[in-house]
Amino acid sequence: MEAAAFPNRLRALDLSQSILVHMAKELEFQLGDIIRAVTANTPSTAMATYQLLQRRLARYKQLQRHLSTDVQITVRITTVKNEFLQFSCLSMPLY
Repeated sequence: MEAAAFPNRLRALDLSQSILVHMAKELEFQLGDIIRAVTANTPSTAMATYQLLQRRLARYKQLQRHLSTDVQITVRITTVKNEFLQFSCLSMPLY
């Protein structure tokens, strides 16, 4: 009988390859230790580092999506600029 997996636990297939490679090469963690700690959900430096890098990557991707929508809005505003008001201040990305 196999134990039921918790929804917040990650499986080995769900791990981000870019984070694993970064931790193994740049931060000198052992790849097996990272996978074991994250999939078992045990508190360790590898688990904490993986979670922090995962949140940082998610925040970066969200910012990239936000900036790309700002560019689309800027293009729309510049096409409407001649007909209505000038929105030159809205072309700057808001942080």
